[in-house]
Amino acid sequence: MGGIGNNLNALLIGIDYFASRCSSDKNFWHRMLPILADRIRQIMVISFNYRTVPTEIQATAGHSIRVFNVRPSHLGIDLHPDPATVHNKEKCHSHFKSPPRSPLEYFLSFVRICPLIRLLVAEQCITNIHCMDNFGPVMRFVKRWVSPVPVSVSAMGYYARGPLHDRYLPLCYRGLDAVVPFSVAYRQKLLELGLPGQRLYTIPWGIDVDSGGGGSTLEERVELKRLLDIDLDCKLILWSGFIQQIGEKELYASVEIAQSLIQRRQDIYFVFALKPECYRASYQRFAASRLRILPTTNDVFLRLLRAADYLLSPVTNTNSIVTPPLTWIEAMAIGVPVVTNELPGVEDVVRSGENGFVARSVDDIPLALDMMLSHENQEGMRKRAREHIIAHYTVAQSAVGYETLWRNLQNG
Repeated sequence: MGGIGNNLNALLIGIDYFASRCSSDKNFWHRMLPILADRIRQIMVISFNYRTVPTEIQATAGHSIRVFNVRPSHLGIDLHPDPATVHNKEKCHSHFKSPPRSPLEYFLSFVRICPLIRLLVAEQCITNIHCMDNFGPVMRFVKRWVSPVPVSVSAMGYYARGPLHDRYLPLCYRGLDAVVPFSVAYRQKLLELGLPGQRLYTIPWGIDVDSGGGGSTLEERVELKRLLDIDLDCKLILWSGFIQQIGEKELYASVEIAQSLIQRRQDIYFVFALKPECYRASYQRFAASRLRILPTTNDVFLRLLRAADYLLSPVTNTNSIVTPPLTWIEAMAIGVPVVTNELPGVEDVVRSGENGFVARSVDDIPLALDMMLSHENQEGMRKRAREHIIAHYTVAQSAVGYETLWRNLQNG
């Protein structure tokens, strides 16, 4: 139970939220909800997934978060399944997360959970409903179908899918009590699309800055490189995928960057770390001297990250708006500067020449890396990267933001 006199009871609705951690963007919520549970009276989650257990308890220190697993309404065959779905059969099919079929599937899925929402609102005195994902226009009708409690939604990132998508977003968000963009740049985009500013409430997502062991040291990086069989005289440049807005196109672009730099420099070593569900044996055709392609578990990736000197992470779709990816935040929290290219949202987290480097374009990244490798105060840059995350991107700050938002909505 939350603090005395706290009467906030939140119901969250999302895709692939599990009572235990898995490879998912819901790991942010998985870390934040226990912190929120200390601040409000009660938290419950309705999760669309293919788990066979109808309800589960996410145990936290002194609290329990009840998770209701609901099978989504599924239409047809998924012709191009998400690799994460193939790796984990309990996750939703990929088309459930993107148009054109998803709006209809969302509608049918919400019809399925309406009785459950009504029951929880009545019996558990739910005061706020929050959607962790954009479920389309059906979110606007929850208050009409269920109960007149405030309904809000998180808007993680803008993927620039074209003019039809720009018309679709206002249809999704208008009529909701609050929309939570994860970046200032996305908030500005939603304003341009005609959403009222008083209903836009920016809350960056964040991480537990000490969960990865704090900032890495030079001695630790040397020892980890030795264990990973990496030349101690080389700077380790890590690439990670597939993460938010970092997919196969970015992999190919990054391999080209690595190949061009390896031909010119002897003091760099590249490791491309892919989630097991994203790895393909065919990617080994890119492997070369000082260029390694690896499928990684979470533990192996953390060792690589703590050994890394820089994180290479270009984004090819420059019309999109970065969230930014949690991997960027995790890297910078350890003290690993990010090297990327210009696009909206990047400036929220990466300050070029201060805590990382931002090239004008993907083609300019080799030059940016050259500059970074010759930067006179690389340890100072690492320190500023960590300080920036501690100041702006902690999961505790996110929890305070959501509690404040929900309390304001409850109070009208």
